[in-house]
Amino acid sequence: MVAFRFVHTADWHLGQPYRSVPDLAERLREARWVAVEAILKKAEQLPPHIVLAAGDQFDSPTPNPALVERLLETVAAHPSVTVYMIPGNHDPLRPRSVYVSPAFGKRPPNLIVLDRPEPVALDGSRVTLYPCPCTAQWGDNPLTWIPRRQPGQQLRIALAHGSLPSACQSDQRSYPIDINAPSRYDLDYVALGDWHRPTPPPAEDAAARMYYPGAPEIGGWDEPDAGQALVVELEPGALPRVAAFRTGQYTWRTLDADLADDSDLDQLLAQVKSSASQTTLLRLRLTGCLGAVARDRLEQALDQYAAQFARLEPNLDALACRSDDSALETTDPRLHHVFQALTRLADDPSALPANWPKDLPRPDAATIARALSFARRHLS
Repeated sequence: MVAFRFVHTADWHLGQPYRSVPDLAERLREARWVAVEAILKKAEQLPPHIVLAAGDQFDSPTPNPALVERLLETVAAHPSVTVYMIPGNHDPLRPRSVYVSPAFGKRPPNLIVLDRPEPVALDGSRVTLYPCPCTAQWGDNPLTWIPRRQPGQQLRIALAHGSLPSACQSDQRSYPIDINAPSRYDLDYVALGDWHRPTPPPAEDAAARMYYPGAPEIGGWDEPDAGQALVVELEPGALPRVAAFRTGQYTWRTLDADLADDSDLDQLLAQVKSSASQTTLLRLRLTGCLGAVARDRLEQALDQYAAQFARLEPNLDALACRSDDSALETTDPRLHHVFQALTRLADDPSALPANWPKDLPRPDAATIARALSFARRHLS
């Protein structure tokens, strides 16, 4: 028997605002459309050309009509692919939901919204799909309605949106998903949405029966391994075969480094340079202590590298600065005086001049280090 193959995806979040990076928001929103195209093109290569989308296709229940129109046109442009989708907790099925809007009523025949918990036959009759649409932002276990396996049923798939209770905080509301759902409900595969990070990672566990594919494009610093969808192969009586494929364009990376000397700095700058790309957002979180000259070299290098990234976001607040003799090497008496004052403060932020205004906050080490770097650049 030929394996049943399909693409499992979720959490497209079309229209996501990207408030943390407003200058990149439009580019990142456009990248989500590129990801949707990649999903549809992959399904074109996999008979019977089916996509199961497990909710949160839109970032809100009432998206901009232009987004709706574009989604319908995008799916219609791939007529050989049938997309089955359920509403998620961000775009739940409610009276004013996008899925019951007049605009969505014009959807192409290959886009099917599963708006009620009723079995759906796929690929003839050898596959039964059990959709679990969200009708609110949170609720009870959405899988409880699934009936027992009937004689002659071959493959049973649930399509749901919710969270495993073990990962939810006590005050977090969601749709709880039973960790033992595949065995409890006798399912060959549980296609989930809600978590934006792929779980479990298919590269580590390619034969589980329940997966989150993750979002097809990264949405923030807390989901660095998103940007993919899953190809699933099922056969009766066998474990699933699951493989991820890349759909995202952008990489969000956080680099932590503790700096103590020039060799540490050289290593860090080499890592930053090797990561440079117009599709990379790099966040640096630096700790430790550098001399004034090394600190200045770091800041100048980061300024130079910034244009090579989509975003370079250094955090130097926890990186202390110490004075060193080379910082005072100058023939300009103005610089010499500034360096002496600032490097004394860099060594001891409490050593303020006697005439320091009482209503002016004491500068911390990071502020002093920035002032020292500014002085080196702009007074030399």
